[in-house]
Amino acid sequence: MTIEPIQQLHLKRFYTDTNGSQVRAEIRAANRAQTRPLKTFLTSIADFADRAVHFQGRYAARCGIDALSTWARAGALLGKMPTKQGEHHRKWALTGLALSYLKLKPWTTLEDRNRINPWLQAMADDALVVFENPKIKRNNHLYWLGLALAAVGESTASDRHWDQAEAILDEALDGIPSSGMLPLEMARGAKALHYHVFAVTPLVVLEWLARQSGRPVASTQRVALDRLIDRTLEGVSDPFWFETTSGVPQHLPSNRANFAGYGWPVLIDPDGTTRRQSLILPNYAKSHRWLGGDIRTLLAAVKTR
Repeated sequence: MTIEPIQQLHLKRFYTDTNGSQVRAEIRAANRAQTRPLKTFLTSIADFADRAVHFQGRYAARCGIDALSTWARAGALLGKMPTKQGEHHRKWALTGLALSYLKLKPWTTLEDRNRINPWLQAMADDALVVFENPKIKRNNHLYWLGLALAAVGESTASDRHWDQAEAILDEALDGIPSSGMLPLEMARGAKALHYHVFAVTPLVVLEWLARQSGRPVASTQRVALDRLIDRTLEGVSDPFWFETTSGVPQHLPSNRANFAGYGWPVLIDPDGTTRRQSLILPNYAKSHRWLGGDIRTLLAAVKTR
């Protein structure tokens, strides 16, 4: 399936309250309809990348690289987005595209890299501009930006983007309190646990990628991240502390397996041998388009470079 390059996303905020816990269904449905082609594109690129790594498939890799090249030629998703929600989706798309590209890199030519690398870097620069506004909350969105910058830095060999990612990672880990609960995410009321999962996902992948790339965090920062991981996994298993602290019942999805976070537990317990294993839901999803597909093939691709 050919997906025409997307230039802008005219998406509206779908929460009706300032805390971001009450959803206006019709707006969210309209947003999903508009982003469906982008979702399809990201999923297809991730699938090509996963197949390339898993089967050492040159044909699958070429399909993914050519699709990325087409969007790069068109300057897709570059420039200022009309709304904050559009900016968010551009950032998540960049994260998935750059992580998929990291898997595909062994099959690229110099011509491929000369076309795709500047495009991903330009998209990262555009996404970073948003956080130059001091009014923007430095919450889970900042963490996803950090992972996007790291993925671009690693996949395009850009130290500048890696340095920016490290600065965000340091800020995020230094800001984790002793409780392991993130204040800005706790303020989300009934969605506090949901947004802890959404916040810990990019932080776990970012910290792991930094470690694999010779940029490990300080031991105190690793301890802080462990606090957040443990508190979040405890909440996924039993939301008692989140409900007690927030003062409201937590909104839990009907599919609890996907609530574990799209594969990040693979990176904290790849062998299933630690005490955390009892807190991880069985059969949780191992992949997501915003993480470049299957975390297990990302692990394999990075470790075999």
